[in-house]
Amino acid sequence: MAKQIKASKEKVTVLLTGPATNFVAALEKDPSIKDNIEEVVWMAGAVDVGGNVVQYHHDTSAEWNVYWDPVSGKKLFESGLNVTIFSLDSTNTVPVKIDFLKKITKQKEYVLSDLVGQLYAISFF
Repeated sequence: MAKQIKASKEKVTVLLTGPATNFVAALEKDPSIKDNIEEVVWMAGAVDVGGNVVQYHHDTSAEWNVYWDPVSGKKLFESGLNVTIFSLDSTNTVPVKIDFLKKITKQKEYVLSDLVGQLYAISFF
């Protein structure tokens, strides 16, 4: 990750859709990558909805990406980088339209497109 960020000719936006663990590890290993990061966009937290952590002895108030590694989340917020958060609230209301699903189906030979299709398919169970 650090190698790709440093290799970019222009500043990059980093999109995190899971815990911040690997990104923060890259920052700690090579802090100079901060110079080539415009913004970090992280899908994390919950504001006006319950969380998505369902575990024994937990009240379901936490959002998974922060819950899984709160130390890295804290380090990300304290990194001095421009961090934009999209909470679980907003991801719960993103419409998935048939045109999007058709596009994903047409490019299922790509690993990430195939993964998105599979995850969408099992989300109805």
